[in-house]
Order: sequence, then structure tokens, then C-alpha cells
Amino acid sequence: MKRLLYIDHDFHNKTKSSQFLEELLKSAYEVEVCNFDPYDKDPESAFECLKNKEFDILVLFQVTPDLERLKKNVSFKHAVFFPMYDASGGLDDDFWEQYRSFNIINFSRSLHERLLGLGLSSYYIQYFPKPAESLKYGNPGHVFFWQRLTDLNIDLVERLLRKIRVERIHVHKVLDPYQTFSEPSLAIAGKIKYSVWFDTREEMLRVMESCALYIAPRLYEGIGMSFLEAMAMGRCVIAPDSPTMNEYIVHGKNGLLYNYHKPKPIKARRIEKIQRNAYEYMKEGYARWTRDKYKILDWLEAPLRQDDWRRIKKQKKYQNIKIYLLFGFLPLLVLREKAYKRYYDLFGFLRILKSRKKETEMIFYLLGIIPVWKSKLA
Repeated sequence: MKRLLYIDHDFHNKTKSSQFLEELLKSAYEVEVCNFDPYDKDPESAFECLKNKEFDILVLFQVTPDLERLKKNVSFKHAVFFPMYDASGGLDDDFWEQYRSFNIINFSRSLHERLLGLGLSSYYIQYFPKPAESLKYGNPGHVFFWQRLTDLNIDLVERLLRKIRVERIHVHKVLDPYQTFSEPSLAIAGKIKYSVWFDTREEMLRVMESCALYIAPRLYEGIGMSFLEAMAMGRCVIAPDSPTMNEYIVHGKNGLLYNYHKPKPIKARRIEKIQRNAYEYMKEGYARWTRDKYKILDWLEAPLRQDDWRRIKKQKKYQNIKIYLLFGFLPLLVLREKAYKRYYDLFGFLRILKSRKKETEMIFYLLGIIPVWKSKLA
């Protein structure tokens, strides 16, 4: 059996959020696990125990160690990187150059498409956890909020829930490293019940199940295990309109999205219908994941996709274009579409109008820059 070195973030020992991948790798390889703590004073020292070892495959999950130092200790034939959008999605193009010899497997479509555009060998697959055996709606006045970040705190939650009749907020008070807890205002302090680490995962799930509403705990996600498990239980998830949350949630249909930079009170209508839609969506997704997850094993040793990105980039450049001809041959109006935006160009070069989707509105700009009117989306 081929040997695989799996380097994972040390924090996942507690959360078990990457356990599904480790189990998948062990089904086909002899796996040696190395836990990497980026907060350690000398995190690369963890590789010294691997000195002079040889592996067929190196797999990095989320962590981005010094590759030169790693190569001095370990030899391998194939290199694979599973990046997380929240950790590396905002890094500049120069950062990604060091992974040009890697097969990159993305759980975020946004990051996958960006890396393809950079000419990297990227594959995309969407993860779904196993859904609950049955849907229990919970109390529509009860909210579950796990504070993990300083900035996504109870003050923001209070602002989002201002138009919702809230009876109780369960705050799971377990923050990520170097984050700070925020105390609630007196107006809602009496509605809050706290928890820290639960004795068992099942105990935490029971508390979540009693609440119809679930506040996604982070601004961006790599996979988003916490909010995905909530959706798999049929919770109505309230999340920032950013990856990977907006790659799963359609606002008003199977969850609720908001603009973190300009948060407004959420209008939550037909919560039970949203819960039902979320539960059914996760059931369908899990069936697809169960079928497709073995593609990951094929991608580990696949040749680098050095040519595919040019084909895809060319397709993206010319897709979703409509040309309206005058007299059957003169291009009068060219309509270009690109991810939430439309550009209306006279003769193909004079920008006369631009429309941009923003939350539940479509905003139209005269000459591409002057906002002239808004249209509510259905």
C-alpha cells in the first residue's frame, strides 16, 4: 500500500472537522498524520520527526508551512493542498505561486475558479455532512449562536434579530485562538443562556435542535462544518453573504444571508419552509457527496491540469454575452454578464448602463457609475 503523509491543523484534533477526509485517505493509503500548530513559536519543528522519511503523497490540509523546510525533511512524489477559503482565500497571487506543482482540491467554488484563472491545477468538490434522520423544527423564537470571532459577536446578532420575536439565545462561548468575547447589552442579557465545551457532541446537537434559528459563527469558511451541520438538521441558518455560506445558501429559500459590512435587521418569513428546504437540500447534497467523494482519491496522483485552465478561462471570457445587431450585421448593443453584474455597452465599447445585484436589490448605474434606480428582487 502506498504511503501518504497527512499534515493537518492541530486545532482539528478538538473539532474533528477534518476527520471525514482522514478516513477517506486511510481507505486507500497507509497514512501518517502530522499535526501542525501555526501558533507555535517554531511550528516547523514538528517536521523534524519525519526526517529522511519517504512518502508517495504529501497532503496539506489548510496549513501552509514553509515548503522549503518541509522538503529538507521529507521526500514525496506527489503534492496535494486542500486550502480553506477563510485562511487563504484573501491572499495575493504571489502566495499561490509556490503551489504551482501541487494538485489543489477546493471545497470552495469561489477559490477554485480564482486558482484556475491563475493557471493552477485545481479541482472542486462540495462537501455535505450526513443529514439528521428526521426534521424537528424547534422553537422559532430560540436562536443558537456560537461566538468564535471577536467581530461576529452578540451585538451584531442583536442587530440582525431586531425584527424577529426572540425568546431565548443560546450562546456557545468557545472562541477561536486570540479572539475576544463581547458581553451582551442589558436589553437581551436576560434572554441568554451560555455553554462552553459540551461533554458530548450529541449534547450540543440537542441544544441546536431545540432552536429554529442558527447564526453562522464566521465571516468566511473553508468548508463551513458548523453551519452545514446546522442546515443538515433543518435549522434556518443566518449567515454573512460570503464564501462558503453563499455557495450553499440561497437567501430566503434555504437560509438567510446578510451584508456583514452593512448589517440590517433580518426579515425572517416562513421560517419552517426555509427549514424544510434546507433539510431537503442537504439530503440531496449528501447523496451526491457520498457518490462523488472518491474522486478525491483519483485527484491525489493525477497529472497537473496545466492546460485545462486556458480552456476554462477562454470559456468564461466569452460566455453569457448577447449581441443585438442593427440591420442584421452592425453590433448595436452588447450585453455582458459576470457574477451578479450586467454590462450594457453601446456598439460594444460605450458603457451606457450597468446593473449590480446587491442582497435583495438590483441597482442600475447610468454610464456604469451613476446610480439611477433600484429594483427589488423577487
